[in-house]
Amino acid sequence: DSEVIEAMEMIRSSEVDMITLGQYLQPGERHLPVDRFPEPSQFADWDKEAREMGFSAVASGPLVRSSYRAGLLWEEAMGLEPVVTRESTGSAVSHLTFSPAEGGQKI
Repeated sequence: DSEVIEAMEMIRSSEVDMITLGQYLQPGERHLPVDRFPEPSQFADWDKEAREMGFSAVASGPLVRSSYRAGLLWEEAMGLEPVVTRESTGSAVSHLTFSPAEGGQKI
């Protein structure tokens, strides 16, 4: 946990405004092994820490990748509605839903 917090502090001190935090998964035997699997609730804690550090947009969850909902993350950084983390699961999800019946419009 302290390594993640320290890394976020270093990233934020470089004036980075958006951050995604996810779980590394070993893609093959030739790659580094997984060191640990944080509890999903840990990602919610990191989300809170990142926002307190001043990141303007955060996506944090076990399955989040660098491009995770990139458009929504950008909108959040520009001052629109935030991408929120569900504290019950620690998985980053958007509060926005999309309805095929409405032509994919935000509802």
